[in-house]
Amino acid sequence: MKRSIFIALWLGSIAASPLQAQKDTTLTRTVVVENEYNPNIMDANKINVLPRIEEPSVTKKEIEYARTEKPFSAFKPYSMSNFAPMPMQTDATRGWVNLGYGNYGNLLGRISYLYSLGKKDNLHVSAAFDGQHAKLELPDSKEKWSSRFYQTQINGHYSHRFRQAELGVKGSFGLQTFNYLPYAGQLSDKQDNTTGNIGIYLRSALPDHKWQYTAGVDFTFFGQKYFYFAQESGDGRSETGIHANAGVSYQVSAENKLGLDIEINHYNYSQDDKTYTVPSYTGGDRTTMLANLSGTGLNGMNEADNNAQNTISLPPFENYMLFRLNPYYALTQETLRLRIGAQIDWSTGFDSGIKIAPDVLVEFPFSESYIFYIQGKGGVMPSDFRRMNALSPYWDAIQQLKNTHMQLDATVGFKAGISQGFNLHLFGGYELCDDDLLVIPDSYGPNMLTQDKANSVKGGLSANYLYKDLISVSAQAVYHSWSTDKDNKSYLYTKPAFDLRLNVTGKVEKLNWEAGYQYTSRYKGEMEAINDLYLTLSYPLLENTSVWVKADNLFNRSYQYYWGYPTEKINFMLGASLRF
Repeated sequence: MKRSIFIALWLGSIAASPLQAQKDTTLTRTVVVENEYNPNIMDANKINVLPRIEEPSVTKKEIEYARTEKPFSAFKPYSMSNFAPMPMQTDATRGWVNLGYGNYGNLLGRISYLYSLGKKDNLHVSAAFDGQHAKLELPDSKEKWSSRFYQTQINGHYSHRFRQAELGVKGSFGLQTFNYLPYAGQLSDKQDNTTGNIGIYLRSALPDHKWQYTAGVDFTFFGQKYFYFAQESGDGRSETGIHANAGVSYQVSAENKLGLDIEINHYNYSQDDKTYTVPSYTGGDRTTMLANLSGTGLNGMNEADNNAQNTISLPPFENYMLFRLNPYYALTQETLRLRIGAQIDWSTGFDSGIKIAPDVLVEFPFSESYIFYIQGKGGVMPSDFRRMNALSPYWDAIQQLKNTHMQLDATVGFKAGISQGFNLHLFGGYELCDDDLLVIPDSYGPNMLTQDKANSVKGGLSANYLYKDLISVSAQAVYHSWSTDKDNKSYLYTKPAFDLRLNVTGKVEKLNWEAGYQYTSRYKGEMEAINDLYLTLSYPLLENTSVWVKADNLFNRSYQYYWGYPTEKINFMLGASLRF
C-alpha cells in the first residue's frame, strides 16, 4: 500500500511539472512578432518612451496583408513609425506588393521594400493608393450622389546605427482628392488636401545605460484647396509647422528613475485671399445653417434667400507656438509601479496661456499575471489641420479653433492573464475636456467644425484569445455617456455612445480567413448606427503569391462614418499579393 502511494505521488509530481512551467506570464514576457507589412502611419515624433532593441528570433510564417475598401480609412498624414534596424530573419523577403479592385470602383495598391545597406544602415520605402468613384444614396433622400475620393501616400525612412546611438531621417507625402456633397453649391468638385513631412531624430541605442536620451525635429505641411468658401476662386490655405522634441532620463537606482520630455511646436498659417463667395445653399434651410455658424464673424449674409450669394471676409488664422514640458518620477518594485508627473503646456500668440494636467500612473501587480491600476493624464491637443482631417476628411473651419485641453482623463482598470493565450482588460473612468473638436450637425456640404466641452463617463472591456496558430479572437466593447453645455447637445451627435468590435482570424489547411463585426451607436441616435459585418478569404497560389477576396457590409445597411456622407452598401473586393 505504501509503495502504491509513493508511485502515485511520484507520477503526480511529474504531471504537475509541465503545468507549472506553462504558468502564464502574459503581462511580463517579451513577444517578438515578425511583421513585414504595417499600413499604419503614425506620428513618430510624439513617441516619448523608446522600446527596447532586442535581437529577435522567429520562425517563418505566412504573412497576411491588411486590405480595405473604405476610402480614407488608412490615410493618416504622418511620417511612418520606426522599424527594427536589422532583418527579422535571413530568408525573409524584403518587398511586397498588394493590389485590389472592387464593385464600387474601389481601388487598392500597396508596395513596400526594405533595402539593407549593411549591418548598420537600412532604408525603407513604401507607397500606397486607394479610393473609390461610385454613385451613393444620400441618407435623407433617394437621390444619388456621385462620390469620389482618392488618396496617395509615399513614405521613406533611413536609419544608421552607431555604437551608442541611432540616427534616422524620415519623410512622407500624401494627397487626397475628393468632392463635397452636392448641397455645397456645386461651384467646384476639385477639393484636395496635401500633406508632407520631413524629419530627423537621434536616440540612444544602449537601453542598459543609466542615461537615456532622444531628440528630433520635424517640418510639416498641410494645404487645403477649394474648401467650402473658396470653391469658385480655387484659393486655399495652408499650415506649416516646426516640431522639435527632446527627452532625457536618468536611472538613479534599480527602482528609481527621473525624466523630462520637452516639445516646441510652431504653427504658421497662410490664406491666399481673405475674400470669398458664400455658395448658394440648395440643400436645406440657409437660416439654420447661418444660425449654427453664429459668432464666427460672418456678418451681412442674406438669411432670407437660400439661392443668394454673398461676398464675405474670413478672419485670418494667427501663428502661435506651443511649449510642452513633462517632468516625471518613476518607481518600479515587485508589488508597486509608480509614475508621478505633470503635463505643462504654454501657448504664445493665438490662444495664449498656461495649462496644467496630471501625468500619474499607479500599478499594483499582485501576481505575475494580474494588475490593478489607476491612471490620471491630460494635456493640450493642438487643433491643427492634421487633427481636423483625422476627425473628418470633409472638414472645414471658418475661424481658427482653440487647442483642445484634456483637463483630466482618469481611468481605473484591471488586467489579467486568465490562462495561456487568454487576456482580459476591464476599465472605467471619466474624461473632462475643454474645447473639444466637434461637428456642426448640418448636411449642407462640408463637416463644419466647432468647439465645446465634451465630458464623458466611460467603461468597457477587451479580451484576446489565441490558440496556437489556428485561431485568434479579439473583442472590445466601450460605452460613453457624454455631456456638454445644455444649448449645444447637437454638437455631440457624431460622438460614439456604444462601440462593439469583434474579430476572428483562423486557418484551414492553406486557406486563411478573417471575420469581423463593428457596431457603433451615436449620441442621442441622431445618426444611424454603424453596423458592419465583413469576411475576408485568402489562398496561396505559389510560394510568394496569394489571392484574396473581401466582402464588406454584409447586412447591406445604410450608415455614415462622417455626418451626411453615405457609405457603400454591400460591396466586394478581389485582389492579389506578392512577396519578393
